[in-house]
Amino acid sequence: MVYFIGIVCSLEELEKREKQRGNRILGLARGHIDVIHKNKEYYDLVVDTTHCNALTCAQNILNFIENNPDPIGFKKVQEDCEKI
Repeated sequence: MVYFIGIVCSLEELEKREKQRGNRILGLARGHIDVIHKNKEYYDLVVDTTHCNALTCAQNILNFIENNPDPIGFKKVQEDCEKI
């Protein structure tokens, strides 16, 4: 089984984290945000890390998987590929 899970964060928070880490090229998040999530219609779940820590996000993902045993994101990709 495959689950497509989008891990998102507000651009404001991403830029704040870039500066705090000190080992990132400033502006990289802004440049990638639209590209990385351009196929979000295939996500089975979206987890927003803007205000949640890693443990909470992981628990949300686990809860989702336990309660949704039939992911649809990958099936949507397959269907769209067959149309091509």
